[in-house]
Amino acid sequence: MYIPKNRVITNLQSNKSDSFMYKDTKESFVGLYYKTYDGKFYAGNPDVNARELIKDNSENIPNASDPVFSNIVSNSNLKNEIEYDTTVLDYSNIKNINQSESKKLPYLCSNIPTEEDYINGKYTRYFVKKVNSNDYIEVNKEIYNKINSKDKEWLFELYITFKMEWYLKGYESVTLNQNSVFTVQKNININGLDFYLSYNFRKFVRNI
Repeated sequence: MYIPKNRVITNLQSNKSDSFMYKDTKESFVGLYYKTYDGKFYAGNPDVNARELIKDNSENIPNASDPVFSNIVSNSNLKNEIEYDTTVLDYSNIKNINQSESKKLPYLCSNIPTEEDYINGKYTRYFVKKVNSNDYIEVNKEIYNKINSKDKEWLFELYITFKMEWYLKGYESVTLNQNSVFTVQKNININGLDFYLSYNFRKFVRNI
């Protein structure tokens, strides 16, 4: 069973006070476990053969002493889950976020140029980047605006936003697009965007 990485909390550590036990044998469990987006617990790290855990009080609620949030930050509007593999959250590093709230995560949703954009010769591409890693996601203008404006329904605290002009016509557009990427990386002091784009500076370009 495939579970997108952004919908799993890993590297959790249980102790006796958590009252975990194996679902199949009812034997007590203490050790490393993970939690999935649907509130289930499994021993070890994500694996197709992982054994499911339950609590003897039948409440799938993490103990308050856990060093991570008790809720899973989920995104009901998640699309293209198979492609979306760049947002892996380190929940132990998230601070000052209301634990009782479930917030939306940005997801892969490229802004595709229109015919009007091709007439103009360029258009704008939008991105978000994890603040603590080189994990990028290309998004549409709507998601970009939500994160950029710090919309409280979204987990904006984990991301920085940026956008860039992307040229669409002729061979010169390839060079211009390459320059756009390098300029963005330099201006906001990031790296790895060119790698995220697979060095494909010809994407969407016509007449070459």
